Amino acid sequence: MVAQPATESDLLAVPDDRKAHLVDGRIYSHARPRVAHAELAGALFRELSNNFGDSRRGGPGGWLFLIEPELELGGDIFAPDIAAWRRERLPRAPSGARISLAPDWVCEVLSKSTESFDRGVKRRAYLRAEVSHLWYVQPEAKLVEVYRKIGDFYASVAEGGLLEPIALEPFASAPIELGEMGAYGLMASRSSIRGLLHCDSRVGPHVARLPLLI
Repeated sequence: MVAQPATESDLLAVPDDRKAHLVDGRIYSHARPRVAHAELAGALFRELSNNFGDSRRGGPGGWLFLIEPELELGGDIFAPDIAAWRRERLPRAPSGARISLAPDWVCEVLSKSTESFDRGVKRRAYLRAEVSHLWYVQPEAKLVEVYRKIGDFYASVAEGGLLEPIALEPFASAPIELGEMGAYGLMASRSSIRGLLHCDSRVGPHVARLPLLI
C-alpha cells in the first residue's frame, strides 16, 4: 500500500516542544533551538533590521525582516530562522498566521542536528519558491555562507566571518557587525551523531525526526 502524503492535520499533531515542517508531503520535526542558537539568530535579526529595515535609523532601509515566519508555499509549510522581503513586495507583516509570498532572502543558523535538513530538503523548497538569496550561518566556524539563486540552483557567491564587519549580498550596501555575539560561545563542539533523519513510528511513517544534540 502506498503511504498517503502528510497533511496539515499531521503537522498540527506534532508536539509543541518540537519545530515541525511539512515539505514534499512529509513532516520533518526537530527539537526547538537551544538558547544560544536563538540568541545568535536574534542578534543577526536585530543588526540587519536596524540597518536595512528602517531607513530612519540611518541605514539603507527597504526591507521587512521576520524571525521564524511560518511560510505556506506551493503546498509546503515551513519556517526559516530569519526571512526578509523587499518592502515593495511586502510593505508590512501580514495579519494572518502564515505568509504565502516567498521571501527574497532567508537565513538558517546551522546545527549538527538540522544541517542536513537545512542544506537538503529545506534548500530545495526555497529553490522551488524562487527565494533569491540564502544565507547559512555556521556558529562553530564563525562563518556566513552566501548563496544566490541562478537558474535552477544556488551558487555560492561569498563568505564572511562573524567576528568582523560584513557586507554581503543582498545587504552589501552597508556593513553589519555582531561584535561579541559573533563569538557567543558558538555552540561548543559536540560529538558527531548518526542518523540525522529517521522515521518515528509513534507519529507515523511520513514523519522524520531530527534528534536533539546533547
